[in-house]
Amino acid sequence: MLSSRLSLPSRKLFVRELQCCRKASKDMPCQNTHLWSVTTLNKDVTFSVVWIQGTVIEISKTRDQHLMDDGTGIVRITGCDMIPQGCPRLAKGKYIMVIGELMENGPHPVVKATKIQDLSGKHVHETSWPLEVVDQQCNS
Repeated sequence: MLSSRLSLPSRKLFVRELQCCRKASKDMPCQNTHLWSVTTLNKDVTFSVVWIQGTVIEISKTRDQHLMDDGTGIVRITGCDMIPQGCPRLAKGKYIMVIGELMENGPHPVVKATKIQDLSGKHVHETSWPLEVVDQQCNS
């Protein structure tokens, strides 16, 4: 039996794909975990944990939410105040990686963060990201 969200299927996705995801199942081994399905490259894939990357375009006054733009759409990142204190504070314009759980789909998707990492200053991450997403979609 699966005991953790992190042991469930994960996907590298673009925000535009989060917008058209659909709930795949209500019966999950982990309580309060959502299982989603999306069609990419004419294949249906299922996931619970999502990996996205993009630029911070807004930070809430309480710092618990960010808006991130990956070039295909904008996603609201929640739970940012739960990330460990040792992590660098994010600022508008930073290029970040977010691993978390998709909570809402549609035109304004919401991802609850498990991990946020600042990738600013490492241009290779930003330029290779679209290739990584497509590579995973082709090889799964």
